[in-house]
Amino acid sequence: MPEVSDTPAGVRPFKFHGLDLRPSSGTQYQGPCPWCDKDKFYVDVRTGKWDCKVCLFKGNPIEFLRKVHAASPLTGTEELARDRGLLSPEMLSTWGVCKSFITGEVLVPSYGPTGALVNLYRYAAPSGGGKRVLLGTAGVGKEVLYATESGGTVSGDGLFGPDRLSRFPHAKEVYVCEGPWDGMVLHETMRSAKRGPDGRLTLTGNPEVSLAADAVVVAVPGASYMTERWAQAFAGKRVTFLYDNDHPRPGPNGSRLDGAGLAGTKRACSVLYRSSQRFDEVRYLKWGEEGHDPELSNGHDLRDWLGWPDKISLRVECLENLFGRLEPIPPEWITGGRKAAAAVKPGSTELPLLPCTSWRELIPHWRRAMRWPRPGHGLDHGLACCLAVVTSTMAVGDQLWIKVIGAPSSGKTTIVEGLAVNRRYVYSKDSMTGLFSGFQVDAEGKEDLSMIKKVNGKTLVIKDADTLIQNPARTQIMSQFRAMYDRALRTEFKNRRSSDYEGLSVSVIICGTDSLYQMDTAELGERFLDVRVTDGVDVDSERATGIRAILDADQSIALEVNCSPMTQESPEKTAAKQYTGGFVEYLRGNAQSLIAGVRVTEGDAARLTDLGLLVAHLRGRPSSAQDTKHSRELCYRLGKQFHRLAKCLAVVLGKDSIDDDVWHRVRKVALDTCKGRMFDLLKAVIDFGPDGCEGRGVGMVVGRGTADVNKDLRYLRDVGACETFVPSKGGTAKTPRYRVSGHMAEIYESVVNQ
Repeated sequence: MPEVSDTPAGVRPFKFHGLDLRPSSGTQYQGPCPWCDKDKFYVDVRTGKWDCKVCLFKGNPIEFLRKVHAASPLTGTEELARDRGLLSPEMLSTWGVCKSFITGEVLVPSYGPTGALVNLYRYAAPSGGGKRVLLGTAGVGKEVLYATESGGTVSGDGLFGPDRLSRFPHAKEVYVCEGPWDGMVLHETMRSAKRGPDGRLTLTGNPEVSLAADAVVVAVPGASYMTERWAQAFAGKRVTFLYDNDHPRPGPNGSRLDGAGLAGTKRACSVLYRSSQRFDEVRYLKWGEEGHDPELSNGHDLRDWLGWPDKISLRVECLENLFGRLEPIPPEWITGGRKAAAAVKPGSTELPLLPCTSWRELIPHWRRAMRWPRPGHGLDHGLACCLAVVTSTMAVGDQLWIKVIGAPSSGKTTIVEGLAVNRRYVYSKDSMTGLFSGFQVDAEGKEDLSMIKKVNGKTLVIKDADTLIQNPARTQIMSQFRAMYDRALRTEFKNRRSSDYEGLSVSVIICGTDSLYQMDTAELGERFLDVRVTDGVDVDSERATGIRAILDADQSIALEVNCSPMTQESPEKTAAKQYTGGFVEYLRGNAQSLIAGVRVTEGDAARLTDLGLLVAHLRGRPSSAQDTKHSRELCYRLGKQFHRLAKCLAVVLGKDSIDDDVWHRVRKVALDTCKGRMFDLLKAVIDFGPDGCEGRGVGMVVGRGTADVNKDLRYLRDVGACETFVPSKGGTAKTPRYRVSGHMAEIYESVVNQ
């Protein structure tokens, strides 16, 4: 099969299914048409739109898959049926299994809620070799939307099974299996079983009176797969999940995590709950007392249970025993598996958490909720850094505080509200007057109403920094923040009350626009790193996001708010926040072992130190209160902050080292933190080269007055970023010229020009 990993995304579905395409003019790929064999088949790499100039066939990638499936003969070989545990090859054809007319490989279709084919899986060995597995079409997934001729969109969000939605209206039950082969074996057995007068299963040769007559059997591609679109299709029915008997996995600190089958069942149940649909009942296959049967092999599935006898009558008996293990889901599962969530009272404004244990699992929910950028940029980068801050809260050492900076309506508030769903570890406030309160409500004066008591051990999130910037007591508040950063606060009030707090662990996230740079002066004792989620305004991106926002609003505008937090926003955005809160729960609960599992090499330490040096030179400002020789902060604290950020980002992203992805994000934070007028001046001086420049020349480049520029250049000289010299020839007599210092040139090259 052709390799598809290095081809544009729009071309991958076609190469995946055996088409020999090559770059053509402009944004087109060209190759032989699979139907007429003429070299007139074209694909647009941007949209995936294709057409044959001879056949006149055209469409999007999913329409291509439908035509491939329609042109490929259904396959029902004895060999494949026997290999997959089926008694008859008829079931293969019933589930749409075919043999590709292009490559000869076995293909298995999946279908969307409307009953139309939306994905086509190859049953083949991976490119690296090994046994055959089901491989979904490259470039087609539930997150990828393709435009249709009618103006709508279609995605690869599909389940296996022949019982499309056309059968759902009269079906009373839905059986959800893990993988199509399990679904086929169950479907085949249910077609031959019926309930006898005594309630027990008995053999029948009439499918119209069988268990399958009033039930639908479908299969998910994997245990973690379930979407709200399918939850809505299951509404009003009894839903039964029959996932594999996966044994528990080792967890942090000697704990045990649920096996993939049980974890997937819980996740699917949480999706059903979140959809706000009603179900007659939701059941699951409880293999054993703890959700798994240790006497059965790890991964024991329906085919292992039903597929071993070679007689259908024996398989019906096995099905009876299997049904004896079905149980209603526990009540706590419908709130995402967290006991505290089950205790949320009706009318509460607290959202229940949904379980999430990985970044890879979390991000698809945000992609469904918002227009999400590519990895490592924009909100994706901002959310990862915020989660890293949360993870770092209780770790020993210099604390990790960040400012999330972006244009108004850029989505920064939305992502931090996702953190705030977890009230156990995140304390979110829109306004504050200080960290202390001397207010006395009890006669003895023992009750402490200070905010510092509430935030200790948590992440303090200030969603709108304007309230802090405009506060007349801002300088006093920032002084309290500096003391909190050093983990010790002591205060005395006018009513003779005093409070001392030591051993504090508080991480801080402040969100705002560029007005946050008003806080960015050395005189305020800067402790924050900067995380920018927007760099200027991309009109095309803004327009696309605006369209998405209106369409999202259109879906929910007819609904009414009923004072429940579940109705405040779209279901997709609510779910994204709930999963974010669940991920916070996982990160904080396992932070110690997860952070310890990230390796840091000596080379990593050197690169992180360079980041600290760059920021230390450029983040400071000339003092407005004095005009003496300037100094800068040392790089040690900054280097340790970047080290802390790198390790916690690795934890969030599921890495065990500071790889290129982690380094890209940490480097971006460093550049965002030191950007500003000093960074612009240094870049201008570097661009002038070894011959240097005078202050007025730099001023013309950066668009500032010569006097102000000279003051800042003297600061850069005093802190060692620049040096002055008198040229041997040329230039104005006695007018110093500036050029970058040797060690700063090396740091700049290492960090900025890498």
